[in-house]
Amino acid sequence: MDTDLVAVGQIFSVFGIKGQLKVRPLSEFFSRFKQGSKVILDDKEITIINASKQKHFYILQFDICDTPEKGKLLRNKFIYVNQTQVPKQNPDNYYYFELIGISVFGLNQNYLGKVTTILNTGANDVYVVTNEDNKEILVPAIKSVIFNIDIRDQKMIIDQPTWL
Repeated sequence: MDTDLVAVGQIFSVFGIKGQLKVRPLSEFFSRFKQGSKVILDDKEITIINASKQKHFYILQFDICDTPEKGKLLRNKFIYVNQTQVPKQNPDNYYYFELIGISVFGLNQNYLGKVTTILNTGANDVYVVTNEDNKEILVPAIKSVIFNIDIRDQKMIIDQPTWL
């Protein structure tokens, strides 16, 4: 898969008899899920021909899917856009795709591991940092813990509290 792609949604179920799909958004830019928008699925550009927002998901119909049987084949697949379609973030805000894989160090420059997953807890995100021994530490994404993030150098420095 092209590494310049960013996942913006995941298909989790079929809806109705016309091949509509329930999609869990992975993006806060909900305008991308509107009729006429182009997205990428299975390395092919497709068009959203119908869209409606539900409470925690979208019901989308794509130009390539017009039956529930075709929809079932798409279950659990991700929908992507090119990184060039992703709006710029404000300083100190990052997309998940920018943080996954970033190296994490303590203030004393000791290597702690790489961010492998990001948990959304409601209050704040939590970065799951995995070291070479596959041990995980949970790092709360709060200003008192995150000292610096340098996306260009793929380096995060944290002030590791004693309870971490």
